[in-house]
Amino acid sequence: MKNNFSIKNRLLIQLFTITSILVVTFFFTIKSFIGNTVISTQDGLLSASLGSIIKKIRVEQDEIYVDLPYDTFSILGSMKDDKVYYRFDLNNEFLTGYEDLPTQNSYGEIREPYFDTIKYRGEDVRLANVRKIFVVKNKELELLISLGQTQNFQKIINNDVTKNMILIFSLFSVIIIFLVLITTNSTIRPLNNLAKQVGSRGPKDLRVVKYQTPLELKPLVNSLNGLIQRFKGNLLESETFLAEAAHHIRTPLATVKAECELALRKSKTDKNRDHLINIIRSVEQTNRSSSQLLEQALVKFKSEKINLKNTSMKKFIERVTINYKPTADLRDIKINLIDNLNKDINLNIDNTLFEIAIRNLLDNAIKYSTTENEIDVVLEINDDNYLIKIINTSSNKLNFDFKKIMKRFTRGNKNEKVIGTGLGLSIVSEATNSLKGNLKVSKLKGNKFCAILYLPLF
Repeated sequence: MKNNFSIKNRLLIQLFTITSILVVTFFFTIKSFIGNTVISTQDGLLSASLGSIIKKIRVEQDEIYVDLPYDTFSILGSMKDDKVYYRFDLNNEFLTGYEDLPTQNSYGEIREPYFDTIKYRGEDVRLANVRKIFVVKNKELELLISLGQTQNFQKIINNDVTKNMILIFSLFSVIIIFLVLITTNSTIRPLNNLAKQVGSRGPKDLRVVKYQTPLELKPLVNSLNGLIQRFKGNLLESETFLAEAAHHIRTPLATVKAECELALRKSKTDKNRDHLINIIRSVEQTNRSSSQLLEQALVKFKSEKINLKNTSMKKFIERVTINYKPTADLRDIKINLIDNLNKDINLNIDNTLFEIAIRNLLDNAIKYSTTENEIDVVLEINDDNYLIKIINTSSNKLNFDFKKIMKRFTRGNKNEKVIGTGLGLSIVSEATNSLKGNLKVSKLKGNKFCAILYLPLF
């Protein structure tokens, strides 16, 4: 069973869960704190009112006189239409106030009243209860006072606070979610950048990953580099074996060719001469294949170890074309170097890879051109690319699938008489890709073909 999961989604879920728990906890904590603060404020107001009432109580002529301070009751009742209830009991006998107001089990002192919340007449009432002792005719009289106020004002404050808190915490949650998304993306970004760097590499780029990553990603990078090194080791062994095999093949082939040429000079019958010519052609083709296999291995090796040098393009190409002049002269072919630029251009390239590409293009052009003809090597600049065009006229009306001929051991039709391996253009393509360039082959009017090598200027 596949276990497809996203680190980003897991991190988001965990952060959202923690954030939600914290927001809900803060919400109810602050709401409870504000509610307790409002109750404490109401208790303080009731306590102050009781103090005002007790100050109005006096004993005269062995009688207790109670003057109710109605201004105090007015203040308590003016708070959002809150109602005020009170009850006075003297020695457990109702004295004045609301008789149906329940008596309390506990009463405090004037400095510390006993507070309680009861249900009275369908409303929540906050009661402050005190006990006051008076001495009349040498007798202690206990005066019990209960002063209550409804909690409409408190409910209004709680509702307003709750609405404001919901608005504030909603905005706070949005900000937190935004910060969580930023944090998550910032946390995942090094992993995504590493994936982009590795993913942007070509199929033959086996360089060690040197991307700076957080410490947590170091084991992954080290494992990835270890895997790359193992791949490179296997590839190097294969390429080394191929190069050594090609080298060991060329030596006996040269001997076979020399013996066949000697036998051809001594041969007297046409039948034997034809056989020897076919053998020589096969040896030449095999020798050519081994040489190009060596070049293929060299291209792969150099692709892993690019050695960039600032190179004068015109002088470099001119030197390669001069080296091919003897080969072209054998078929009376003239190589023209046409510079359409007003100045010499220097590029940072790997000279070995670039020379392999130009040599194979010139070799193909000479090989497929008609005798007593010309090959044009044109130097141009187009947009941000340096162009090397090699134009030649073919001896036959060749038909190419321009995509297929870039593959190894693939050749066009009607060219059986031309010795070739089908490796030339694939070698050029790989070398060009290693130089971050591009190769295009197209057919012009008549039997002319044009191979264009694009190299980036920057």
